[in-house]
Parts: sequence; C-alpha cells; structure tokens
Amino acid sequence: CGKVFSKVFAPHWIGNGVFSQCTSLETIEIKENIDRIPDEMFLGCEALKKVKLHEQISRIGARAFAGCRNLETLYVPDSVTAIGENAFSDVHDKFILMCSFGSYAESYARNHKITYQLV
Repeated sequence: CGKVFSKVFAPHWIGNGVFSQCTSLETIEIKENIDRIPDEMFLGCEALKKVKLHEQISRIGARAFAGCRNLETLYVPDSVTAIGENAFSDVHDKFILMCSFGSYAESYARNHKITYQLV
C-alpha cells in the first residue's frame, strides 16, 4: 500500500482512512500537493516508523496516526493549525512530537500530555 502511494500516483486529495490497517507501510513522505492528513489516514499501521510531512501541511485529522505502535517521532511543521482528537493515541511508548516553540503542535502536545521536543 505505501509503495503505490509514493511511486505510482500523486493525488491532490486523499480520503479518510486511505492507509488504515496497512501492515507493510514503514515510511512515507507526504508531498506538497496534499494539504492535510485526513482522519484515520494511518490508523493501525503498526509497521509505520517514519513519516515526513512537508512544510505547508495545514491539518492532521482525528486518529490519523492512532495505533501506529512503531512510530517514535513525528515532526509537525508550524503550518499545522489543527490536530484532531486522538491523532496520536496508541503510538510507541516513547513517541515524541517534534515541533517549534509557540506552535499549534506544541500547544496540542501540552494539552494532551504528549511528550514533545522543541526544534
């Protein structure tokens, strides 16, 4: 499922849960033509270890990364102005949200008791 997305097509819109429960997806890079991570996009992708978001992404949907038990870090750019509920529930025990001081992501991490690191 991950190979198809990154190498075969580059859609401008992605629906909710498009990669949910994918067992083979380990890394993915979200290209600039995608402006948001929809709800439950990677729900239950237990093999997912690395996600690269571009600097203009605006939103991360509800439960977008829920159940990604191997996801240890995610850099959230300053352009993100909304993160849905439980976006990072049930991730790796040592998960760290990487973000900038004063960003929406920092506020979200503090309010939801998610470990974060300022970059």
